[in-house]
Amino acid sequence: MLNLTPAEIEVSDSGTPVQLSGLHLVTAQSGGSVTIGLLFDKMTPESAKVALNISANLISMAPAQSSFAVLGVDRGLRLFQNFTQDRTAIQTATGLVMKDVPGKDFTDAERQLVSVAQTGAIKSGLNASVEDRAKARMMLATLEESQRIVAEQHAAPSLAGLEALAKAEQNLAGRKIIVFFSSGLRSNSNTASMTKEVVQAANRAGIGIYTVDANGVDSKSFDVLTLMYNPPPPATFALTPGVSGYIPSPVNIVQRMATMSGSISDIHSTTSVDRDSSKSQGNTLKFLAVGTGGFSINAGGDVREPLKRLIGDIDTYYEAPITRRPIRRA
Repeated sequence: MLNLTPAEIEVSDSGTPVQLSGLHLVTAQSGGSVTIGLLFDKMTPESAKVALNISANLISMAPAQSSFAVLGVDRGLRLFQNFTQDRTAIQTATGLVMKDVPGKDFTDAERQLVSVAQTGAIKSGLNASVEDRAKARMMLATLEESQRIVAEQHAAPSLAGLEALAKAEQNLAGRKIIVFFSSGLRSNSNTASMTKEVVQAANRAGIGIYTVDANGVDSKSFDVLTLMYNPPPPATFALTPGVSGYIPSPVNIVQRMATMSGSISDIHSTTSVDRDSSKSQGNTLKFLAVGTGGFSINAGGDVREPLKRLIGDIDTYYEAPITRRPIRRA
């Protein structure tokens, strides 16, 4: 629907109705910006080939103003391309991400990231802009935060990466999504609670997660088959050097919604998250998507229509300014 009004939408914050001060339709033609994080889990060569093919189509179909980042996972997030609108650089990075992760060595993108974040120096010898340095510091903090979550919570690196990326993007303007390519998440005692934390972090940041099951089979079956697998705690390792810390959430934020009508569930409500988890019927990839306003794509079927739907979600959406209540501390 392209003619919604504030009176047709209900939004609650911790169970309390929130008054919208406006509702603005944003389209690619009106200059709306889109931030897309492409996160690739570890996969078999066959699944990786499927994921790369789908990502190539997504990159070519995305609106011209879309900015992409390409990340993989090891013992936390690994960066292969920071946010850019350069489609050639993005496609090159997706080819690199599915090769062997360089272990303790930095990727080229990570070396450049540290240089820009710490000194402002870029390859050309010029100084990075204030905006580029801020983006570099944000991404470097994201990489470090994902490593911290893995080390302290014994979380799956992909889930730790999703949570860290969602937290870091709270202050970014425009439409924000993460496309997570995976062949299924191994189930252990920590997966369910960690997945809920990811969903809540993404909702607070106004981020939609879209998952791609590159395995081509129902990832619920994958979860069931690996339910008895409980990987050992990760080994102790040094965090990536550089700037770290959380990016604070502003008092006034913009709640972004895909084209919709009716009411929006309370994003801080445990009941809402549990309801989405129940709807997903044990499918972790589906829960990550449904719980954040996205949807899951099964590579075993025809992906053309789901990709068109995804592009429609980021091409046209509503912005509704919301003023959150300040947190009172004793």
